[in-house]
Amino acid sequence: MTEIKKFTAKILKISEVAEATRFFELEILNFNDKTFGENFFSPGQFFLAHISPEITRAYSVCSISEDLPRFDLVIKILPNGKASNFFDNVKVGAEIKFSGSFGKFYPENFLQKKFFFATGTGISPIFSILKKIFLFPNLPQVKLFFGVRHLKNLFFQQKIQNWQEEFKNLSTQFCLSKPEKKTDFPIFQGRVTDAARLISAEEFDDAEIFLCGSNPMVNEMREILATKKVNKSQIKIESW
Repeated sequence: MTEIKKFTAKILKISEVAEATRFFELEILNFNDKTFGENFFSPGQFFLAHISPEITRAYSVCSISEDLPRFDLVIKILPNGKASNFFDNVKVGAEIKFSGSFGKFYPENFLQKKFFFATGTGISPIFSILKKIFLFPNLPQVKLFFGVRHLKNLFFQQKIQNWQEEFKNLSTQFCLSKPEKKTDFPIFQGRVTDAARLISAEEFDDAEIFLCGSNPMVNEMREILATKKVNKSQIKIESW
């Protein structure tokens, strides 16, 4: 069980990783293992950013506890969003109040076969889980389906491809629902839900299945998995 802590973090670096999508590297101030404890954070969980007394937002962490006191966030900048306006204009060196960690979107068994289905910034907690899995000497079979609308919305692609070359038990499928040009790497033309329909029911046997993204995608995935007789206890969900 994770322990909820309040803390302040300083922004170390900001980079644009896709259209209207920012990658933030932060460092927890006054961090020490004794204060935060070994159960402070599990891969797949999220922190709450307390931007102001009126504005609090949840952001999944895409790094792992081994990286602490540094941690990473990927944030989509939405038009007219109050939190988005803050993160669109914040500068390196700024300090932000957080609390965490929260959520149950983490593996019960890191060595169990896994399927990951993510869209957009829904890749963030899955990225964290994958980083943790790859620390184990004996890797399970892992299949990742990551979907975005256009190529300009895709990020983490090079890192994921590098992982696939390094870890033979990992297979990945990038899905573009609106591909506008050819790419120099394999893509599936369609949504992650379209790709999921092509997977046999037997492949999901004894697997943990993670769904992270928009409510419509997650709801459709739940219907697809139900038709394949996947037990609900196998499925973990994070949606918005």
